[in-house]
Amino acid sequence: SFENITLKGGIYVEGTGQDLGALTGYTYGKITDVTVDADYGSYVKGASYFGGVVGYAGEGSTVFTRVKSNINVFGKTYMVGGIVGLAQYGVTFTDCECSGDVSLLEGDPASANRWMRIGGIAGSWMENNTYAVTLTNCSYTGKLFSQKTDGTVATKFDYDGLVGRGYNAD
Repeated sequence: SFENITLKGGIYVEGTGQDLGALTGYTYGKITDVTVDADYGSYVKGASYFGGVVGYAGEGSTVFTRVKSNINVFGKTYMVGGIVGLAQYGVTFTDCECSGDVSLLEGDPASANRWMRIGGIAGSWMENNTYAVTLTNCSYTGKLFSQKTDGTVATKFDYDGLVGRGYNAD
């Protein structure tokens, strides 16, 4: 669990794999009162499962409460989000906000879904028939940009850009 943490200043996180964020790559716990207050030009960059705060939020009891971020996030393929890249079933977000820009730069032109797994709070979510991903009082005020490798640019995003395209595990 992470509680009462502020990351401030020039923040530069870059990797070629998965599961990266300014705070941690993955979590199965509680993220409470965490703020990423990044200087202009700061970023999180990588391939997939990248978020401004956490890369991957595991299933079950992962809870984000009063999490804020203004860092820009750049991903190459899919599951790129302002707070978290992928939120698994049972993850909850309450009073979370993001103002950083989120960009997906090399979406797969053969996939109708992967290049739409981008969002201001969560890049993608996965539910099952028992547990849902929930958001309460969350906001996104940054800009989303998603482009396939063939040059096609997204003009509309799922859920008004708050969360990217999801899927059901069952």
